[in-house]
Amino acid sequence: MPTDQTDLFCGGAIRIAKSEKIPANRAFTKVCELNGLDPGYVPLRLGILIQAVYDKR
Repeated sequence: MPTDQTDLFCGGAIRIAKSEKIPANRAFTKVCELNGLDPGYVPLRLGILIQAVYDKR
């Protein structure tokens, strides 16, 4: 997955998590589903990165 796409996934998941007040991992799954990707297919590192960034905000 290209870096710019990774940034989009992180940003999208964080926005969804904040707006819907749901955990970052559920938001991550939702972003994957909205983009037609299997959440298991996307590297786990990305999910961990989203959680780390979300927790710091």
